[in-house]
Amino acid sequence: QQTSKILQDEFAKSTDYPIFEIIGDETPVLNISAAHEKTESFHRFYFELNDRNSAIQNEQDVRTIAAQDIKRIFPKKIADSLMMARIGLEYESRNGEIRIVGALAMLHRLIDGYPERGESYIFMYYDSSSNLKNIEIKWNSYKKDSITDNQSRLQKIESQSNVLSQKISELGESLKRENIQGRLYRVIRSWHLKKDDKGGKYLVPSITYLGTYVENKTKRYLSFDIDIYNPEKTNLTHTEICSSKGAQK
Repeated sequence: QQTSKILQDEFAKSTDYPIFEIIGDETPVLNISAAHEKTESFHRFYFELNDRNSAIQNEQDVRTIAAQDIKRIFPKKIADSLMMARIGLEYESRNGEIRIVGALAMLHRLIDGYPERGESYIFMYYDSSSNLKNIEIKWNSYKKDSITDNQSRLQKIESQSNVLSQKISELGESLKRENIQGRLYRVIRSWHLKKDDKGGKYLVPSITYLGTYVENKTKRYLSFDIDIYNPEKTNLTHTEICSSKGAQK
């Protein structure tokens, strides 16, 4: 039903659909001072913030302080285009007690109101006292274009259904082999990163499926994307996975 609603809304707009070509990398300017390091694939900023002294108790604590830090660290243009995606908690076991010693907030970039599932992202790292220690950020520049779509609405919906069934079957078999049960819990409209034969990179309209399962008493999350207008060309070999005890992009 969620997929059907997204497709109906998308196909009602126009026979053309937008894409965003990645044309470069930006170095974000922050509102507060921080040491800057440029790596091969992203920018890292280090902070000396010690204005908090409250232990992180749960994921909601991280969401609250991350929302505060987004507003004070990033320019409004960037802050308004961020969506909190996932929270990772780092645990330490000492003398029989388990406590949270750090946390990670993973942020997606919103483009035209939808989250990008591509190369732009922000990771915010916290210590056990809720202080932001550093961030990693990849922020691309884009050029918007459009493509004319000649497929019928019925063809696109049928193709989307077939590819989704194939992916769910693939995931089900994988979890079954490990004797693990999982479920999909949310469907969202998004942008999916594609590469052409010449090495160009583009964001295309997609649907993201979010799921969860438990492995060795650890709650883990999985997600995958299916192109809206060319679902049969979606690469189904990659499934993004992260754990409640730490996140991976």
